[in-house]
Amino acid sequence: MIIFASTPDIAQYFKKKTVIYNLSSLYSGYKDATCLITNMNIINNTGIPTNNYVETVDFDIQYANVIMQDPLMFTTFMDIIQCDYVGYNALILVYREYYRDAVMESLCKLIQQRYGCNAWIVGSLDDIETLRESFYTPTGIMQLNSDLSRYYEYCKMNVIPNPVIDPNFSAE
Repeated sequence: MIIFASTPDIAQYFKKKTVIYNLSSLYSGYKDATCLITNMNIINNTGIPTNNYVETVDFDIQYANVIMQDPLMFTTFMDIIQCDYVGYNALILVYREYYRDAVMESLCKLIQQRYGCNAWIVGSLDDIETLRESFYTPTGIMQLNSDLSRYYEYCKMNVIPNPVIDPNFSAE
């Protein structure tokens, strides 16, 4: 499962091993994914104020394009996806505020649209009981295989020098 939450304490409630990433939280000591919180000037060249722009479909499209085109952002994103794909939970820590919430929701949409599986936003412990395992669609698996091939090439080039999961790893 891919879970977004504001505290690492959530990890203790899951049965599977959980890899924790820091997207935008105040916690330290976890796998860094802060590059996924990008400069809005890269995405928003429309002149629309940021608070209004993040509510548009164009924001989601442009943000996805930046992730797919920037090698560091792509490999960080794929590190999270691969973690889930090989059978671990990926817990992504977020600091809840307007822009970061928009990025978190956009990442959830990208995961769902690209791979057909759901990412979950956990606001409280009560939300954990409602989580359900999500699976990749056949079309999503084909897209994932293509993206993982590119990810492994970047790993060989040391774009991401220490992937969380060894590309040759298989989950129990």
